[in-house]
Amino acid sequence: MQEIASGSQRLHHIKYKLQGGETQPKYIAPPETRDKVYREFLKLLQLNEEHKADLLRPSLSKVAIRAKGYKTLFLEKEKRFEICRTLQAKGYGLEGIPGFFKHKTIGEWDYKPYQGYAIPVRNFERQIVGLLVGMNEPALSKYRWFSSSNSKNVGTPAEANLYFTGGCTDGVVYITEGALKGDVAAYLSGKMSNLRELAIIC
Repeated sequence: MQEIASGSQRLHHIKYKLQGGETQPKYIAPPETRDKVYREFLKLLQLNEEHKADLLRPSLSKVAIRAKGYKTLFLEKEKRFEICRTLQAKGYGLEGIPGFFKHKTIGEWDYKPYQGYAIPVRNFERQIVGLLVGMNEPALSKYRWFSSSNSKNVGTPAEANLYFTGGCTDGVVYITEGALKGDVAAYLSGKMSNLRELAIIC
């Protein structure tokens, strides 16, 4: 449990092929680094009305939506460049952060402009270790990890992380599938019982 909680144990060990045919682990920044970058990144984004309405449908309140930190990801290229420059100016390096990549030709940092909204995925330490994307028009899947592994430029793959939400007061933890489903279940449990939210792992 300790290893999973710290984020040091990966559910999927992601590798990439070198020209020589060998494989090496792709560098992914540690949980504390990803947490700092993602928190600052989300502060620079907004949640559009379409996504807000979509999130209100499963019984989340406006307060809960703001608290969870859901944000719309798609922006025009120049705005994305501006956000990446702002992050770097504040001292946040983007190397090893899933979803971000560096253009080989122009040397600018960018992030994958997914058509959807970001769902912050937190570990047992409440660190944001990844972002799950609720897609506008799901083709193969309704949710995808915020990743830049398939970029032709210098990018970073995403890890499949356990997500912890709610509060653990009685030592009981519930397990479900899907980060958003977990958020909704935890929120409704607290609302209905007037107690702390149930502890849920997704």
